Parts: sequence; structure tokens; C-alpha cells
Amino acid sequence: MKAFGIQSYGPPSVIQEYTKDEPIPKDNQVKIKVSAFAINPYDASMRRGNFQDQRALKFPYILGSDLVGKIVEVGTAVNDYQIGDFVINHRASGAYSEYVTATTAKIMPLPAGLDLAQAASLPTPGIAAYNAWHAFANIQSNDVIGIVGVGGAVGSLIAQIAHAAGHRVIGVAKGRHQELAKELQVDQFIAYDQLPEEETWQHQADVVFNTIFAGSDQHLSEQLVKENGQLVFFTGVPDDLNLPNVDTVAVGFRKDLKDADVFAFWSDFLAEHPLQLAVQQTFPFEQEAIVKAHELIESHHQGKLVVWVN
Repeated sequence: MKAFGIQSYGPPSVIQEYTKDEPIPKDNQVKIKVSAFAINPYDASMRRGNFQDQRALKFPYILGSDLVGKIVEVGTAVNDYQIGDFVINHRASGAYSEYVTATTAKIMPLPAGLDLAQAASLPTPGIAAYNAWHAFANIQSNDVIGIVGVGGAVGSLIAQIAHAAGHRVIGVAKGRHQELAKELQVDQFIAYDQLPEEETWQHQADVVFNTIFAGSDQHLSEQLVKENGQLVFFTGVPDDLNLPNVDTVAVGFRKDLKDADVFAFWSDFLAEHPLQLAVQQTFPFEQEAIVKAHELIESHHQGKLVVWVN
């Protein structure tokens, strides 16, 4: 089978095509014929070697964490899935492949009516949004929720969780995302490239999620949060933050947080609500196209990037 990965750290051009044997599922695994996979900023970070001190890669390394596909084989111990089922899979690596194997704890059934490109895009941002909301933030029933980066995948998913839970939502993003904010039913939209002259929007949110990549938001989160409120960061609390009366928390890895819990949540959520998750562009399953997608990742694009495999 064909797969794409890297033999060394570096720019998008280090991505290579590999020919590998099709994987054989263990007793507790299924074999998935990949329909599509998403390209995430995390993939680019792994490619660049940003995490090599914490997670040194064994080369060649096949990239990718998020995919959707059809089960073509099941292990002898699997009884809750069958051949022909379409599933979403979150994995540590290897999604840039024609076939993968996965345990049932790492897959969820494809929700009825969910577009395959959106399905491939859901796992990583869906896990980040769920964990931030349920495991790291301290949210009370009447809290106003602020989301800096509401136009991105994680921000838009948090907005949908917050709205479904009955919270007032203030969304901050570039002005071009105003229509998306309306679709997300954000109660108040603030364009950070066209900030209103009046400062009435400041200190209005009890809990603010800063979903901007690397956390660089020109201190908008600090301006949006109320005194004695909470700031939730996804890439670590900034060193220059000086808000003594605001609780700060960094979303990170915890062993007690399981993909199965996240998948159960999104399965239930999508049974009641349509998913808003913007896919910016799709690509063919070719080396040149995947390199181009990684170049787009480097340019801090908006919207998900998806590669069609089968």
C-alpha cells in the first residue's frame, strides 16, 4: 500500500512516499480502508521536530492522526463493529495511508449525515475542544463564554458546545469570519482586525478560551476576561501574563482523559445538532499535493485541510 511520511525532520519538502505492507489487525482491532484524512498543525509540528525532546520519532515516520474510512476486516475479539461500517479514527500516527488498523477504543461510528471531509477533520480538534471544556475549564451554568479564535476548528467546536449548553458566547476572530460566527450562533462577534473604538466588549466573559495557535492574540484574551474569571490556553500560559485575579490553566495531556469518552460525547452531540466545521480545501492522495497542504499549514491558513484517499 501507499503511505506518506518523513525520513528526517524538516520543511514540507521532506515528505516522501513509501510502499508498505497492508497492516493485519490483531484480535481486538479492525482494519480500515482510509477514505480521507485531515492534515493538522500537529502533523507539521511533528515534521519540523518541535516535539523531539518529548517524543523522538523512529524513522521512517508515517504522519497523521485523524481519518475516516470503511472497515474491511475485524479481529476475532471485535463484536461491536462489522465489515462495511464507516468509522472515524484518532491515532498517534500513520493516518497518511491507504489502510490502517485500530482498536475499538480509538474509533467511533460515522454519524448519520456527517460529511466525510468533516468526519476526517473532527478527531483532534474535537478532542481538544471536549477536554478543554469538560476537564480543564471551570464553567458555571450562567457563565458568559469568550472564544478567541472562534473561526478556527477548536474555537468553532467550543462555540457549538457552549451554545448547546445555553451559554452566551462572545467570539473573537478576523473580520472575514463574521458569517461563520453567525452560523455558529455566536451572540456577539468582535473582529480583532477591526476592534470597536468603544471598550464595552472588554471584561465581559467569565471564561475565555484562547485557541490561537501558539497563544499569540495581542492580549485580547486578557482584555476579554472578567476579574476573577478564567483564561484557558492550549499552548501553555504566556510568560508575560500579568492578571493576578484571573485563574489561568493550560490544556495538556492527562492519562485519565480517554478518546472513548470524547467519541461518546460527539456521537450524542451530533445526533441532536448539525456540525459546523469548515473544510478549506481538499487534496488528492499524492506527494506533491500533501507537500502543498503542509505549506498551507505553515502559512497559518483558516479551515481544515483534507486529503481524499479512496
